Amino acid sequence: MGKRNKGELRISHDVIASIASRAACEIEGVAGMAQRPIKLKNLTPMLSKYEKSVNIELYDEVAVIGIYLDLNYGACIPSVCEKVQEAVKEAVQGMTSVAVAKVNVYVMGIEFPEKAK
Repeated sequence: MGKRNKGELRISHDVIASIASRAACEIEGVAGMAQRPIKLKNLTPMLSKYEKSVNIELYDEVAVIGIYLDLNYGACIPSVCEKVQEAVKEAVQGMTSVAVAKVNVYVMGIEFPEKAK
């Protein structure tokens, strides 16, 4: 992160991912986090629960966030995704002071309501 008069401040990708995940899940229409596809060349056995659903790339202290979601059946996908983008950007920038260039939202599935038996 940035240098300060008293030393350095470093915020892990896992912290940024957890903030993004929480912000996304608070949006109406989001059913939950989905596991992102993992590239075999980047396969690491110990991905955190947040890193499985959120990808953080930092370029000169500017973040590009990819977030993988399942939405509820009936939700307006473009509207929900736009709200997720806004909420994630606001939360990450507000809590970490890391600038967010963009938030890419990937809808991986739809959750259907359970039928009454």
